[in-house]
Amino acid sequence: ALDLIKLQADAMPTQLSANLANQVDPNLIDTDLEQTKKLLLQAVAIEPSADIHYYLGLIYGTQLQWQKAIANLNQAIVLNPTYTRAFSKLGEGYLVGLAQAKTAIPFLERAIQIDDQHIASYRLLGISYLHLHQHEQAIHHLTTAVNLESADVESQHLLGFSYYQQGLFLAAIPCFEKVIQQDPVHIKAYFNLGNCYFRSGQMELAQTALSRFQELNQEQQQIQ
Repeated sequence: ALDLIKLQADAMPTQLSANLANQVDPNLIDTDLEQTKKLLLQAVAIEPSADIHYYLGLIYGTQLQWQKAIANLNQAIVLNPTYTRAFSKLGEGYLVGLAQAKTAIPFLERAIQIDDQHIASYRLLGISYLHLHQHEQAIHHLTTAVNLESADVESQHLLGFSYYQQGLFLAAIPCFEKVIQQDPVHIKAYFNLGNCYFRSGQMELAQTALSRFQELNQEQQQIQ
């Protein structure tokens, strides 16, 4: 999801570029990407700024134009070397867009060096290390993410999955249980929880979890 944050006019000193920025309604980012992109391209041609390149990067990423997204996010960090969100989104672009987990990691590491409370970057680092089968590193970063935000269901599920991948089923079980407590219809959590119970010899609990997984899966298929 794109960050719906208004462009700040003081990031663009000239009056004309400020006027262009003021025309960018955050709601347009979802409803009319091309119009928003056109305004931002006009603004950046007049007075380049880290913010404008950042938002262009978000839009290109939403449009799956990953090379252009990465180029703009790179320009954002050149103009503002402490732009946490730009470093994080740049890492996300390499990880999600280009499937280059190893390339993503330095940008995400830089993001948490700048802001050690940036949860999204810890989560993305966890995903990156999972892709590289470096499960201990994944667990470290995902644990940090859930410690910073206990309601972060995605990080909690990924943490459980990291333990599962290492065969640490008893450590994984509480993670999946917490996910289900916060999201009672989280299909993958029931499936993974059932597998953990099965692998740890808790057959009745495994059957209960996997039965619930099947129910939710059938309901989802009917909706589709």
